[in-house]
Amino acid sequence: MDINKIFGKFGSSSKDEGFDYSPSTFNTPFTIPLEDDENHPVYYIKRFETLILNSTSYHDQLLSFFDKSSEELDLEEIKSASKRMLYEGAFTYLKKIDLQDEYHLKILSDQTTPQLEIALNKAIKYNEENEEYEKCAFLKEFLDFLNFSSYLNNKKK
Repeated sequence: MDINKIFGKFGSSSKDEGFDYSPSTFNTPFTIPLEDDENHPVYYIKRFETLILNSTSYHDQLLSFFDKSSEELDLEEIKSASKRMLYEGAFTYLKKIDLQDEYHLKILSDQTTPQLEIALNKAIKYNEENEEYEKCAFLKEFLDFLNFSSYLNNKKK
C-alpha cells in the first residue's frame, strides 16, 4: 500500500506536507504521564489521595443537591452512604499497590507527600469509626512505610 496514493485522493500527498510517513515514524512509543496511566501505581496513589482529600467538598455538593429536592430525604443517611462509597472506592485503588513489590515501593516512596499522609490518616480514622480494623491495619502499613521512607530521605540529606 502506498501512503502517497491515499493522501493524493484528498488533494494532498506526504511529499507536499514534508512529513516522513515511513513505518519507522509510527513505531515511536507514545508515553502517557504516569498519573494518567490507569494501570500504574502512581495513578492508584493519586486517585486514593484525591478521593479522600476531596471528600468533604463532594459531600457538601451532594447534600446541597439533595437538600434542594422537594422530596423528604434523610440527608444523614445519604451522607453516610456517599461517604462509604467514596472511602470504599479510594481503598480499592490503594489495594492495587503491592507492598512486597520493589517497584511499587519505589513509586510509593517517590509519591510521599504530606497530602498522602493526611489522606491515609483520614482513611484510618473513617475505618476506625466503622470498626473496619483490617482496613485500618492495611492503611497503617502504608503510613508506616511513608514515615520510614521520609526518615530515610531526610537522613540522606
